[in-house]
Amino acid sequence: MDDSQVEFKYAFFIVSETRKAIAVFTEHCGHHVFPYHEARVFREGLLSYEQQGA
Repeated sequence: MDDSQVEFKYAFFIVSETRKAIAVFTEHCGHHVFPYHEARVFREGLLSYEQQGA
């Protein structure tokens, strides 16, 4: 929602609608949990996830 961006190589993500969060697991940078308010996830330049009802 503030146009922040982060980019990782060799990562995957899991969305928890219940917890309203997106967890990103990376090869060398550990894991990160982001609130998913108005979040979008791109993989190799293609939209992989966009919160519904935002």
